[in-house]
Amino acid sequence: MADEVKDLIVRLTLENDKFKQELKKVKKAMKDGQKQSKGLMAGLKSIKAGYFAAAASAAGLVMAIRKTLNAYGIQEKAQNTLAAAMKQAGTFTQAAFEHNLKYAASLQKMTTFGDEAILGVQKMLTNFGIEGKALDDLTKATLDLAAAKGMSLTSAADLVAKSVGSSANALTAYGIEVNGAAGSTERAQMAVANITKLFGGSAQAEAQTFSGRIQQMNNAIGDLLEKIGGFLAPTIGKLAG
Repeated sequence: MADEVKDLIVRLTLENDKFKQELKKVKKAMKDGQKQSKGLMAGLKSIKAGYFAAAASAAGLVMAIRKTLNAYGIQEKAQNTLAAAMKQAGTFTQAAFEHNLKYAASLQKMTTFGDEAILGVQKMLTNFGIEGKALDDLTKATLDLAAAKGMSLTSAADLVAKSVGSSANALTAYGIEVNGAAGSTERAQMAVANITKLFGGSAQAEAQTFSGRIQQMNNAIGDLLEKIGGFLAPTIGKLAG
């Protein structure tokens, strides 16, 4: 009887040891599974992060391209409308057109106004038959008027163009006298002289302020975007279809 009890105890001990070994195997497998699960989750998170990073990068690139193309489009439109106005007025030559572009660029460097906006002034004055040196002088005077009175360049150009190109003087409210035949050189010169007398140098002075220098920096960045947009435009134009 004692021997049977001993055998039973031995068998139970062996079974207990086997159970413990199997239990250890199960625990190890569970730990390995958790590690694999964590690794899988980490991998999925990495893939997700990579996807969103790639999507954000692609979206940023699209926005950047769109911005450069928009800048180029605005500049191109300003140049084309000026050329059309010169042709309509019978004052277009390639040399005169290129001079206007260069003059607008030179005024941008001295003032806070972008050259595309200055081209708009030239276009409005050209519509009233202004050309040559008179166009240069009136354009610069218009920038001074806009800066001094805090008005938009478009509004200032409209006032000057109407006052010089017609018999009505829209500048009277600003104390500027303009006489002579509508559209004449005499009338244009008088407008320039009286605007300069009151507001001469205002546009350039505005560019010397802190906010003015920031605006000049923005204009320079705008020029860079225009050049990049001009480089991309032919390719994007083909893809647009």
